[in-house]
Amino acid sequence: MGGIMTDHAVAIVDATDVRSIVWHVGVDPLDKASRFHGAWTYPNDDNPVDNLVLGRVILATDAGHSAAKHAGATTFLDPQGTVDAIRNVIADLQFAFDETAAARRPAALVAPDWPRFADWTSPVAKADPPVQAALGAARWLAGIADGWRKLERERRIRPYLPGGSNARPMPLVTE
Repeated sequence: MGGIMTDHAVAIVDATDVRSIVWHVGVDPLDKASRFHGAWTYPNDDNPVDNLVLGRVILATDAGHSAAKHAGATTFLDPQGTVDAIRNVIADLQFAFDETAAARRPAALVAPDWPRFADWTSPVAKADPPVQAALGAARWLAGIADGWRKLERERRIRPYLPGGSNARPMPLVTE
């Protein structure tokens, strides 16, 4: 059983018979730059992938899991568990909003517009075949991180919601 971690960038790892593919995707809610921090492909007989995965949370495709383990990765993202954890955060925040709104009647509060989060489906992007799976996973995770940023913005503009005034890191559930 894994835990919930926070990190500023997740390494997406995929592999083919001849190469490893790594994307770094930023998940910091305050990061306004591109979510895509870098992308690399290396022949499997090279092994610079080690430096790209060590100490990072890894979102591995089925093919990339063994390549990431071989490179020394030890912490793997549970993508659906992460989405479920975020949905639980939304449920808790909505409950807090509903309680506050009920206590303040007849004064109306503007309801939060919570983002929706896509389930994990091992997405594949329209791209050159060697990078389709890694790019699809990277885009999926970037969408989840953008949704978390929106969730935190909705929460922070409502001081009566729990969590404080600072943006919280996106929860990353690991296996």
